[in-house]
Amino acid sequence: MKMYRSFCCAVAVCFLALAAQAAEPSMPAGFKTASVQTADGATIHVRTGGKGPAVVLIHGFGDTGDMWGPLAARLARLYAQPGAMRASFAQFNTIATHDVADNRSASKVKLTMPVLAVGGEKSFGPMMATVMRNAALDVRQAVVPGAGHWMMEENPDATVKLIDDFLNADVAAR
Repeated sequence: MKMYRSFCCAVAVCFLALAAQAAEPSMPAGFKTASVQTADGATIHVRTGGKGPAVVLIHGFGDTGDMWGPLAARLARLYAQPGAMRASFAQFNTIATHDVADNRSASKVKLTMPVLAVGGEKSFGPMMATVMRNAALDVRQAVVPGAGHWMMEENPDATVKLIDDFLNADVAAR
């Protein structure tokens, strides 16, 4: 029994060592990091790279902008502007003073540009689009197969393809 426990501990240590070496996604070489001050005093941290029109990618709660690394390399060939890669919770700094008034004002007008709402099949799935239709007129729905909340970690290839297809369709329509 003691030998079995020792063996299990050794296997666990090996797996932990391998997990520690797993590479986290990161932004491609050449991307720049900057801080942008908003009119209401919040600081938003952004990453930019590439050339062409802006694409804004916002990460989910509990993750960082690094989750978009695999997609950023592909998009950098076609798109870039200041603010293209946002990774910040600074917008929450002004909730108490501006949020209610901003929400009332914003709720009177819906976004008119195409919006892609992406959800994981095992998480919110098509509900992301249902929610976004409260804020935008032209919402396209996409569901990442086999993914839960962490789409870029659980199925990065499918996530990149859905976003790439959406952006290419928008470019072709212009």
